[in-house]
Amino acid sequence: MRHIFSLIVISIFVGLIIVPAYLVSFFDIGFIGRGDAIQNIIFYILDQDPNMPGEERVWNAEDLQLLGIQPLLIYLTAFWFILFIVWIIITEFLRIDRPNKAFKFMWIWFLFLAVMLALSGYMTYYFLYSQKEVYQYVGGPQITSIIFLTTILSLILFYLTTLFITSRVNRPTVPLATILMRT
Repeated sequence: MRHIFSLIVISIFVGLIIVPAYLVSFFDIGFIGRGDAIQNIIFYILDQDPNMPGEERVWNAEDLQLLGIQPLLIYLTAFWFILFIVWIIITEFLRIDRPNKAFKFMWIWFLFLAVMLALSGYMTYYFLYSQKEVYQYVGGPQITSIIFLTTILSLILFYLTTLFITSRVNRPTVPLATILMRT
């Protein structure tokens, strides 16, 4: 039952980040940005080159949407789900029977955090900036902001999700969890 609850928590937290990103990137929502997904990509994400004709900017935005943003969102969803399931499996196989023993394994939490932040940031850079099909469509300041935002959201997602999916005995492996989740 606890594992089903963990999967529900993972789905909710990942969905809170991925669903709005997908909606903003692929659907025309009138009250967000310019109200049109392609125009949002052109105005907020693409490099602001004034010498580029409007038609080419639309083509670049469509390429970025289909070859950069969509694979990135699929990758992040799958990666985050796999990482959290591996976290559940590893914390179960540690065979910790007392919370005092769990403090020794806090380094595993930091290792998972470092892997999540590094891969999320790098794959954002790869899918939106350096892959061959959409090479440098996104401007330098924009990709920096997007990578920073992805890293911050990944950090918040990882902390909150591990806070709720980690068993009570293993909770001391998550920093500040014993203070925040007093039971």
